[in-house]
Amino acid sequence: MDDCADDSSDGWDEDWDEYVILPPGIDLVDDVPNNPEKYLREHFLRQRYGDGTRKFNMSFEGCKWVITRVLKWDNICKFPKGHEIRGYVLESQVMQILQDRFKEQYVITSNPYEVKQVCPCGKTECDIHIFPSKVLLESSFTLAVYSKPTKKTETTEKKEVEQTFLEPIFRKNHAMTFEQVKDFFDQFELNWKVFITALKITFWMVCKCGQAFEETPCDPCINKWHRKCHMCNSLRRSRMLVKCHLTKNCTKCSGICSDCKAAEITYCEFCKKDARLDHKCTPLVNQYVKLRKSKTYPPPVRTVGSMDVICKDCKKCMKYSIYKRHQQRRHNDKSPCDLYDRDHKKIGCNYCWYYHYDPTNVKDHAKLHSIKKTHACKAGCSMTFTHASSEIKHRKEVHGAKLSAPKRRRRVGARVVLTKRQKSDPAP
Repeated sequence: MDDCADDSSDGWDEDWDEYVILPPGIDLVDDVPNNPEKYLREHFLRQRYGDGTRKFNMSFEGCKWVITRVLKWDNICKFPKGHEIRGYVLESQVMQILQDRFKEQYVITSNPYEVKQVCPCGKTECDIHIFPSKVLLESSFTLAVYSKPTKKTETTEKKEVEQTFLEPIFRKNHAMTFEQVKDFFDQFELNWKVFITALKITFWMVCKCGQAFEETPCDPCINKWHRKCHMCNSLRRSRMLVKCHLTKNCTKCSGICSDCKAAEITYCEFCKKDARLDHKCTPLVNQYVKLRKSKTYPPPVRTVGSMDVICKDCKKCMKYSIYKRHQQRRHNDKSPCDLYDRDHKKIGCNYCWYYHYDPTNVKDHAKLHSIKKTHACKAGCSMTFTHASSEIKHRKEVHGAKLSAPKRRRRVGARVVLTKRQKSDPAP
């Protein structure tokens, strides 16, 4: 390095310009020290951004040190939405990188740096083409598709639903025609209507009634979902109302709520007396006693070592594995009491205002928002269906399929047994 200095120089007592090339706008006011390299490193390389990245780069070229600014893309250049470059870049390489990245479909300006999209017409504003980086996307729900992963995540053994946002994918596209935009959103096979203009794209979901609305479900469908209990006159979900035990003689029986059903006085064949439906019945043989009480709903009645249980609220028999789902589906409208708060967790649909307490119900409802038909006819015909229940109904009506009856459990005396020709489940 000393060979590059002038013969009349005593070394480092000259001006900084003879030994370093500084970025524009930066001057060194200190005298040249005996060890200028150490000074330059301490002065420039110690300056860092919040994430630890150096603000300057130092290299030796020819006979001089060269100091170059390291710039953050977010601070120096304005990009179209969805086409941003993240990270850092040397000041001397900014324009070259922009030209390599954005070619004839973009216009690049400097001082300040800015990248603009250009349509095939050669314009930055056009009524024929849509600029994905500028157009407004308007919807009452999150623009995303949901899929179940094939592999378990690292944080949990449960397979969580993967969420893919559509807006970032759409923004990355070049200028598109109206037809190209429609084809882009149709590929996701969602049951929606897309209204496209040059300035705004609006998404309406199709309701169960077959009409598209800004927000679903529509008011008529919501009204169909609710009905009044004919005893207490409270408004409840229609699917939660059940027939009273006087159905044959009750001319106005549109269904009663879970609270009225539990308060019904009926004859209990096991207690041999008239009592409420949710009364404490005669115990089973070797009945299991749970000391720790559940906070949300009552624990089931069962024999020690058996997986066949009885619901305390409605006296129905079932497997222990489906008891939680039974409570979420059939008794989520029961009023809280001193022992149980009946506060089931609500699970909402990702595309509309529908909610339920059972995740299986919500997943089945979500299929209404998709045009995919994933359930093929098991009889071998070419028909496909959105729901599994539709496929089963099709096989019964068209192919005459006779499906085996589901397993039924009932209480006989002090035990819970299966129906004939069915074996009991082994104890855990």
